[in-house]
Amino acid sequence: MNTTLMFDKVDFDALKQEFSKDQENEQFAMALCEEIIMDKHRTLYVRQTFFPDKDDLSEQSSCGVAPTHEFQAIVYLVAQKLGYTIVDIHTHPFSQSPTFSSIDWKYGRENAKYITEHFEPPITLAKVVSNSSLTYTDCVVFDRDTDDFEDMNFSVNETQDFQKVTINYDPMYDRQRLIPGWDQDKLSRIKAAVVGLGGTGSQLFQSLISIGVGTKGWISGIDPDNIEETNLPRIPYAYREHIGSPKVTVAGLYAGKKNPYVKYYPYPCSVNEKVVKSKLKEASVIFCAPDNDGVRKVCNDLAVEANIPLIDTGCDIRVNGDKVEAGGQVRIVIPKINACLVCSRGYDPSAAAIALLNDKEKAEYASAGYVIGSDENPVPSIATLNAITAQLAMTAFLMLVYGSIFGNWDYLYYDLAGNLMKANTTHKTSCPLCGERKEMVR
Repeated sequence: MNTTLMFDKVDFDALKQEFSKDQENEQFAMALCEEIIMDKHRTLYVRQTFFPDKDDLSEQSSCGVAPTHEFQAIVYLVAQKLGYTIVDIHTHPFSQSPTFSSIDWKYGRENAKYITEHFEPPITLAKVVSNSSLTYTDCVVFDRDTDDFEDMNFSVNETQDFQKVTINYDPMYDRQRLIPGWDQDKLSRIKAAVVGLGGTGSQLFQSLISIGVGTKGWISGIDPDNIEETNLPRIPYAYREHIGSPKVTVAGLYAGKKNPYVKYYPYPCSVNEKVVKSKLKEASVIFCAPDNDGVRKVCNDLAVEANIPLIDTGCDIRVNGDKVEAGGQVRIVIPKINACLVCSRGYDPSAAAIALLNDKEKAEYASAGYVIGSDENPVPSIATLNAITAQLAMTAFLMLVYGSIFGNWDYLYYDLAGNLMKANTTHKTSCPLCGERKEMVR
């Protein structure tokens, strides 16, 4: 079957720019592709590209480059969860029309064998070698049926629809433009990361897609979990047919139908993974909708480090006999301007520490009993609470984008009895995370 590897121009330009930074040594990247077959022709559309840092490479020189096992493993994990084909891309800077070396073939066959033995079809391995300027490429794809590599075409979509269609005017957003001060183009350029795609995060994601965020920027969904039956009442775009699928995949299906011009990056893995943290540092805003304080701590630390606004959400239902207490809260963190989650005691450090333990360490705490928010036991949840919290978080987001026309607070708490409390927090210079760091007296 004839196969074409298809980059859109945005991703291709990003790859070209990355490879141009060092033309003396071989460069390396990995991409994930969605397979689409039409009229007996297969196209592998590049949906996501991963660029390693220096410490993600086990070797790099003018005649060789290789990723670390850790970097390769996380890309393989994402590919396996999403059902995407993996592409290894590297350069031969010493040649203007390079071909694969014997070492390239050796490791390519080893990796292809591993993928065919451990991953379900149609996932396979493709390989690309190019010169430093990407003006010449040699491409192959592994055919699982013939157990061998076959030649593959390389193409760049110069007229990518989402670049042409998502201009400053789209009638879909006419009602929004009636709001004084509304700037749809500004909204479209936002790069939004949603950490946690459960009851609250999924409704946040739905709203961001609907109002046009990310059509010129991007939206990223981060969640390691699959859809379970108990998620269906609270994730508006999930159906029974999605049970067992990664939450980030189901979110992508919704995004593609609702607004196909949004650039979406799915990460079916922990927020603690290095590749996820790298993506978060590119964001304009981070939405944190976690099911434990460990994730909340990681997001807060990263937001402060990278100076990125954070919108943190939380819902809680406590049952005591026949009595039920329920509420939700939203916090806005603007590093160095107002209080971070450490300043404002926005999470329980003990609960965060337990949530961030590995499996072996968690097992040692099993006898200590149930901890609210841990993943060993479910906690009560209801869609109404999630929906209200998500929409208040969207209001917080619009405050960040458009100013006080949408309000002037950075902490809000409400309960299902209708009580509402708003407040503003103050950055503490004594905060161990975001405070002013004084030089040590010697």
